[in-house]
Amino acid sequence: MRLVERSRELDSLRSVIDASFAGDGHIALVSGAAGSGKTELLREVRGYARSIGGHVIAGQGAVADRRLPLAFIEQLVSGAAAAPGEGEKAARVVEEAAEAAREAPCSAEEPLHAHHLRDVAGLLNSPSGAPVLLVADDIHHVDPASRQVLMHFAQNARSRPFAFLFSERVGSWPEYQMFRSALMRMPNCRALWLPRLSPDGVRQVLADSFPEETAARRAAAYHDASGGSPLFVRALVQDHEAERGLRGPGDGGCDDGCDGALVTGEAYAQAVLTCLYRSEPGALRTARWLAVAGPVGAPLIERLEGAEGGSVSRHLHELTAMGLLDGDELCHPAARDAVLGDIPEDARQDMHLRAAELLHEEGESALLVAAHLVAAGWGDAPWALAVLERAAEQAMAEDHIDLAVSCLDQAVHSATDDDTLIRLGTLLIAASWRCAPAVAARRFALLDRLWERGLLGTPQALLLVVCLVWYGRLTEARKALIEIGADTDAQDDPEFRIAEMWLSCWVPLLLRKLPDRSDGAPRTAPPAAPPRAGGGAGTFVSADAGPAAGAARGSGLRFTAFSALHDVLYGEPDGSVLVRAEQVLERSRLSEKTYAAVESALLAMVYSDRLDRAAYWSDSLRDQAAARRSPGWEAIFAAARAEVALRQGDLRSALANARFALTYITPESSGLAVGAPMAVMIMAHTAAGEYDEAERLLQRPPAEEMLISRPGLHYMYARGRYWAATGRIRAALGEFMQCGEYMLEWGMDRPSVVPWRAAAAEVHLRLGDRDQARRLVGAEAGRIGAGQHRTRGATVRLLAECADPADRERLLTEAVEALRAGGDRLELARALHDLSRLQQARGDTRQAHVTARSAWEAADACGARALCEEILPGTAAARRGAAGPGAQGHGPRPDTEGHPGRPDAAPRSPGAGALPDAVPGDGSGRRTPYTETLSEAELRVAALAARGLTNRQISNRLWITVSTVEQHLTRVYRKLKVARRRDLPADLIHQEGTPAP
Repeated sequence: MRLVERSRELDSLRSVIDASFAGDGHIALVSGAAGSGKTELLREVRGYARSIGGHVIAGQGAVADRRLPLAFIEQLVSGAAAAPGEGEKAARVVEEAAEAAREAPCSAEEPLHAHHLRDVAGLLNSPSGAPVLLVADDIHHVDPASRQVLMHFAQNARSRPFAFLFSERVGSWPEYQMFRSALMRMPNCRALWLPRLSPDGVRQVLADSFPEETAARRAAAYHDASGGSPLFVRALVQDHEAERGLRGPGDGGCDDGCDGALVTGEAYAQAVLTCLYRSEPGALRTARWLAVAGPVGAPLIERLEGAEGGSVSRHLHELTAMGLLDGDELCHPAARDAVLGDIPEDARQDMHLRAAELLHEEGESALLVAAHLVAAGWGDAPWALAVLERAAEQAMAEDHIDLAVSCLDQAVHSATDDDTLIRLGTLLIAASWRCAPAVAARRFALLDRLWERGLLGTPQALLLVVCLVWYGRLTEARKALIEIGADTDAQDDPEFRIAEMWLSCWVPLLLRKLPDRSDGAPRTAPPAAPPRAGGGAGTFVSADAGPAAGAARGSGLRFTAFSALHDVLYGEPDGSVLVRAEQVLERSRLSEKTYAAVESALLAMVYSDRLDRAAYWSDSLRDQAAARRSPGWEAIFAAARAEVALRQGDLRSALANARFALTYITPESSGLAVGAPMAVMIMAHTAAGEYDEAERLLQRPPAEEMLISRPGLHYMYARGRYWAATGRIRAALGEFMQCGEYMLEWGMDRPSVVPWRAAAAEVHLRLGDRDQARRLVGAEAGRIGAGQHRTRGATVRLLAECADPADRERLLTEAVEALRAGGDRLELARALHDLSRLQQARGDTRQAHVTARSAWEAADACGARALCEEILPGTAAARRGAAGPGAQGHGPRPDTEGHPGRPDAAPRSPGAGALPDAVPGDGSGRRTPYTETLSEAELRVAALAARGLTNRQISNRLWITVSTVEQHLTRVYRKLKVARRRDLPADLIHQEGTPAP
């Protein structure tokens, strides 16, 4: 093994050998921490001594031999070459001297008598008369009798060709210090210290295993983790090689040229423990306390250990020299894990308990004390419960959610009175929900038990109801709600009124079993005014958002959010809904207290077709949840973002967000809420033509309780869309009609929530029943709210299919305008495709070409491969190969051979519907009126605008600002004498310089 940064020490030791072998005996004492490379250095010097004709005798001290007189000398003698019969004689001499030493007092530092000392020392001479190098590695572990022999021999070797090379480790071995002091007083003794490696030294070590460039990149990280210890550096390299071997080539493994993260594994852990066990016991004990208690300082460590003053400082110095400490804490988390893992569990828990008690006495923070109480699994001291609760609240405020849950779990386990249990249980549900619904599911049973004992007040009982609803236990939720509602005082509680409003937006059927309100209003109707404040602890939470305890900033904030969502679902929403929702979102910082309100306000935007604002807020809220280390919250906002992306036609984003949501919102742990992201996944895969993936999702039967909730409507609608796409149209019709029955029964009949009539109308068109389709679509159109452009555009598109031929182009043009305003690119592509077919049927081939290409580009941007294939057969595979939004394979193709009953459907012949490769003015080099009128930049912008791209999309495509796009379009409108984008000539799309698919 190559020595690094040891050339100065090696040269010094060689000079000692040279001087000694010349007749001037010298002693070299090499000091260093465990793992500093002393043994490798001594091995190199031994080789040098042999190379110049020296006789080398060497041994190593061991802890186990320290109480065995002359054990080290016996090691030297047995390893030395001897003439026949001399070995047995030497062994008898050593045994006789050892027997005499064993009779000496245990504390004797010089146990050998003079004649034994002379006899044993004489055994160390070279039988051939060659110069001698005597090496004692780890001399601090050599037994006292052997050290006495070495000292005697060294004192009499000044004028002889005899060199002594000793190594010692940093530490405090009292019985060794006398020998060391005597050694250092000798004029022919030279002491050397082996320092830790510098960052450049670490780089040189790494260069033995990695390319030079890689070694240079990794040197700093390896130096930080190793503290410059050669042993630790090589252990880290070994762990890297082991990790690379496990992964194998082409399996995501890191080759020698990549950056790669630092790998710490078994080799590093064993190296740490090896160094600690080779050190004096006090160093190991101090390292264990550092691993348990953290960087609390030497005085506190001394109190934890019960050690004598100053000893811990010496141990810390040794650990620093070893490369294990960075300041006053272990240099790397893996070192801490290795030390903790070496402590027996019972002993580790006792140490944590001792640390908690002492830190509490010292007035340390509740978080620090509580962490030790949790690790000890104990909280029975009178002061412990208050510390755990205070620490949990602080941890939640500082977003250390795992610690908060652990503190509250321990506190609940230790609580002895019911009031404390209720308070802690409520807080525990709030904290655990931020981790994941599955985490909360294991804990809300506590409230269930307290409810059965009749101990919950109205706010806590309502929290139980919300939990039961969330996890799909609707029978129990209904029973609890009836019991709560039977109390007249409870009905007047503002929390009860707010809970009613939320439940009406979530599972309306639950409210039907309640007694009538005192004001005679139906249970699904919101209160006429915000409930008065001051009624309870404010523990109601949104089930879509998950349970979260704590009052919102007054009942008014939640009332504003819930009433906005209620108005979208049940009433005739107007502009005030969006104003109220935006106010809630702008005024609220995401927290346990505001979570329910912001989630409901976000849904109000989604169901109002304000997809641009809903996208902004769902992204913002998801970012806030991630920043606050709350994956449970983040999953809910990811589910909302997935719904928004689906309604915008962005299938890739919809799938990505829904997948993330479903990592935390699972059927096993989330009951009803799983319906929404599952529906998004099914719809997106279906629209992408990935029918196998949609089928796989549908193979798991949904819970019956989920189907009678608002998310269940989305699920049934998605299932119907999949069946319709794969040819099972009667099953699809049954699904849509069942959806409609629920929505009519609940009074939640809003097309912007689930457009069941429009979907059923499409099925009737395929069945040839245009009259029924027209009736359904007409009824749908009459229920669309003001400003719901996306819903209106999709409905008008279907209305055009049912209309007389003279009205279809006008209706489709209206649909295109509405869908562009609503931001749904997928529905826009469908409307453009219908329009192009209509243009083709009437013989306007060139305009049909333009419109179809715009439709194809819109569908392609969405990732809707099935629609791309329908618009231009064969182009989806040519454009993207086999990869779609879900990067999955395809199942059976849907029926795309035209819809029976559609007047514009015509039999396809080979090549029918394919667009011509070129039309006049398509960029073939001819000069056109546009090249004469518009600049090159204006022409590029105008061509993309004619294709239907938004200003932002043109900006991204051409790498110019939105403002520049607007300026170009203003000049284009003026030069071409048109008033707006829709009036641009259709053949602009073919102008030279514009990208084509």
